[in-house]
Amino acid sequence: MGSSYKPIKNAGHDEATGYHTESTDTSSNLFIKFPSKMLSISLAVLPFVVFYFTVPMKAEIILSNATQSRQLLPMTYDLLPLGTIKPLGWIKDQLQLEAEGLAGNLYEFYRFVKQSQWLGGEYEYSELHESAPYWYNGLVPLAYTLDDDRLKAQVNDFLSYVLSHQAVDGWLGPETTKETRGIWARCLLLQGLMNHAIADPTKEKTIVDAMFKYTSLANSMLKANYTGFIQQPGDDFDPYGFGVSRAHEFSTTLQWLYETYPGRNDTLLWETMELMWSAAKLANRDWTDFFVNGVFPTTARSKGETYSMMHGVNMAEGKSLRLCVGRY
Repeated sequence: MGSSYKPIKNAGHDEATGYHTESTDTSSNLFIKFPSKMLSISLAVLPFVVFYFTVPMKAEIILSNATQSRQLLPMTYDLLPLGTIKPLGWIKDQLQLEAEGLAGNLYEFYRFVKQSQWLGGEYEYSELHESAPYWYNGLVPLAYTLDDDRLKAQVNDFLSYVLSHQAVDGWLGPETTKETRGIWARCLLLQGLMNHAIADPTKEKTIVDAMFKYTSLANSMLKANYTGFIQQPGDDFDPYGFGVSRAHEFSTTLQWLYETYPGRNDTLLWETMELMWSAAKLANRDWTDFFVNGVFPTTARSKGETYSMMHGVNMAEGKSLRLCVGRY
């Protein structure tokens, strides 16, 4: 399927990566500055909670030169490693119901997980290839919060397959062509990998090495006319622009890598965050321009609305933009 996005002009070809590249002025970088603090709760499982700051009503988007200090605003509270908080009472009962119910058994029968292309199968429900990464990102916190050996075995099987099949160039996932490689599902995967590395230190090095290798490739793709993120003619990985509407989701992992492994390719991580923000702006998917009076819809929308910013899940994820970029 095609896309309404227009290709960026002044392009060339990078023989080293095989990607189509653009000529851009990199003398200034995109920053999003917040005047006040904000609060965030993790999107995964309730016991895994991250506190940031108080949400501001407006964000100021500025251009900053490359000499500006690259420091993330500190969190108000330290992150408690996944698995160190043990649920009790009602919340434990609810999580146990999840483990014994649908969430804990999808790996056994659901074709979009059990027979997913991510595991060498044939099934996917869309070009986004997001089904198995969504499952993995949710199940890792559940498995390690409950310390459930059966669920941990499921996520470890998935982890082993995905990392052992990482492409030579760093790509993670089943896609083998430039036209079908989309960054979006990797945002979910990397969130799961981050939590997996936190929860199981024995796997940390292997996971983190794979994450850095992938991020290096993603960076080169984004520099190459936003390959894999904004669809160009002939691409078929995200026809409705869902991924670019969720650009900030990648930053959750990038910020964790930036702070947890200081000095390990900091420029790569920071630049990749900037490229994601600039892509969202270029594709008119900046939520700071949407959640404002006169733009945000106040009446019912028609059924079958395809504009990605009217999509319910995108809106919910869009509200977390300020939580992700507020430290930036």
